[in-house]
Amino acid sequence: MKNAIIAAIGISLLFGAIFLVGCDEKPPTAPDLPPVMTCVISGDVNLNYSSKKGFIGKTAGFPNIKQFFFSSYANVNDKTYDVLISIFYQSGIDSGGTYAIYPQEDTSETSKYAWAAFVIDGKDINKTEFWADSGTVRIDTLIVSSYMNFIKGTFNFEATDSSGSRAVIADSGKFNIKKYY
Repeated sequence: MKNAIIAAIGISLLFGAIFLVGCDEKPPTAPDLPPVMTCVISGDVNLNYSSKKGFIGKTAGFPNIKQFFFSSYANVNDKTYDVLISIFYQSGIDSGGTYAIYPQEDTSETSKYAWAAFVIDGKDINKTEFWADSGTVRIDTLIVSSYMNFIKGTFNFEATDSSGSRAVIADSGKFNIKKYY
């Protein structure tokens, strides 16, 4: 059952990433619109990540758990970099708070937690996913309504690729994403 839940949640993250390209914020009114997500990536990949495109989604979830996720992407030198964060909770997402990031396979004993990933894809490279092993997500502001979702806060995490041979650290992360419906 747990593997089915993990697979279903992973699929919802994948769909969020797929729809990310077509789900931008309202059209910018000024060329100097601030980024919706920033962080410093270091380790096997070094990048000052800054994205002006973001996505927010919410799923009804499973019988005992719900999911709220957000992500962003940036294109740099024919490569696409994504940062994905999902918040899981059993009842009523708080308007703020800190969520511990757990590895995907280690979440059965807690009522609220987060997953995070850093993904690289491009013409000349194979897609590489770095899933977080640890870290935190701090939500400072959260508004979920029928016409708008807004989330603002900070994050950091350490992540490894599926082989365990490459690692990255996402530090000084900030997000400020608004989506109108």
